[in-house]
Amino acid sequence: MVTATKPTDRPTAAAVCTMCALAAAAVSLDLLTPTSFEPGLLYLPVIVLTAWRFRIPVAIWLSLSVALIRLIGTPNLMAPAIVWSVCSWFSVYFLIVLLAVLLRRSIERERRLARTDTLTGLANRTALLERIEAELNRGRRKGTPLSVAYIDCDRFKQINDRHGHAVGDRVLQQIAAAMNQSTRNYDLVARTGGDEFVIVLPETAAEETHVVVERIQENLSQLMRDNNWDVSFSIGAVTFLESPSSADDAVRAADALMYAAKQAGKNGAHFDVVGVAVVRQPA
Repeated sequence: MVTATKPTDRPTAAAVCTMCALAAAAVSLDLLTPTSFEPGLLYLPVIVLTAWRFRIPVAIWLSLSVALIRLIGTPNLMAPAIVWSVCSWFSVYFLIVLLAVLLRRSIERERRLARTDTLTGLANRTALLERIEAELNRGRRKGTPLSVAYIDCDRFKQINDRHGHAVGDRVLQQIAAAMNQSTRNYDLVARTGGDEFVIVLPETAAEETHVVVERIQENLSQLMRDNNWDVSFSIGAVTFLESPSSADDAVRAADALMYAAKQAGKNGAHFDVVGVAVVRQPA
């Protein structure tokens, strides 16, 4: 659930218009240049931007179109020369498309890895704080609540001590999968380290937070029972009706509640509501 820049499957009207405008500008410059000058490089920015912004078929289609457009200024070429020219320019542009796509995918992969927990595939702390900050900003604009749940695995150390770290890793992976299955598509599940997890519940009021947290705890407890793992879960969940000063403060508030639940006997959930609901009047 970590977000990354992705190529657009369905280009927006604005993006298509921009691409067409750039292509038209390149064609105009091409037609205005002397025949002794080779202006093929004029099209490279358009090709690169298209490959970066859209899917490969769109960029290939544009590459072929540009190669054909290049022949407008050379109407006297013999047929073999025309074919050779089209193929040559298309090959150059196609190579540029592939390089641009490979570079984009490499950057996207690095962005995902920088925000992903390698063991569980969940978001890491960096991605968690970025998402909370974004949700806090949205809450300040729209007056919507935000809930944050902090989850700690009770007695998890015993799993590593009795069965080894390989089994412990598998337990964490199954816990992560169960959390993902127990939450909504727009929620964010993150592992902050060790056996601790944080779940971000955007636009979720206190009542609904209770329902979500209870579902998560029941599903996790059932998973532990099915596998005979002596692990339970202490959870602290805070609903913010007014945004805290930072994402770190939001996580700390939920962490404090989780610690209170653990001190009260473990395998429980503590809830709190911070602030007063703010009603935004339409402009």
